[in-house]
Amino acid sequence: MARLVAVCGGVADEVTANRIVVLVQAHAATTALIEGRNPPVPTTGRLAPSGEVLEVDLTGRPFGEGRHACPGRTHALALAVGEFHRMHYGDQPLVLPNAWDFASASALVEAGFPAIGTTSLGVAAAHGLIDAAGTTMIETLDLVRKLVRLPVPITVDIEAGFGADPRELAAELWEIGVAGVNVEDTAGDTATHERIVGALKDGAPGLFVYARIDT
Repeated sequence: MARLVAVCGGVADEVTANRIVVLVQAHAATTALIEGRNPPVPTTGRLAPSGEVLEVDLTGRPFGEGRHACPGRTHALALAVGEFHRMHYGDQPLVLPNAWDFASASALVEAGFPAIGTTSLGVAAAHGLIDAAGTTMIETLDLVRKLVRLPVPITVDIEAGFGADPRELAAELWEIGVAGVNVEDTAGDTATHERIVGALKDGAPGLFVYARIDT
């Protein structure tokens, strides 16, 4: 509760209480919206005059539409999209500089960049390893655990996936607090790349995936 109060204004008053209620009530629906389920709430309950609770099927009714349209549709969609996603739709292209350690990332934040990426070449070179060989997963995870403390979204170069299970890797990165990943098609065929990209999205639906085409 203390954490909720802190992120909702820091004052334990009625306004903060209302914000917490909205967060709690909308949590499951927002998660479904991020995952792309439409409508995010498939059913709802209504009380009949007889006292019987009726389940209303909302399947086929797009979110926010209909006779009782959601008044917060615009806000809900913006919340589901997330800050990092919105950066890609501004008036200017998103410039995403690459860091290889905490010091370089801190310098880039101080220079005013709104988001930071990592470079697999930089991480490999900093540890005396070969780039694009799938050998720097531990070093990359160690680095991003530090970088997510910075006040900007972090996206991570994961080479071609390090040979790990893409779903498990995506879930771990999302749990750490990473906003996105950059995955290369160095396997050389579109079917493999498609499978990896799809698995990354399955493992963490909210993760922004840059599907790189190095060919």
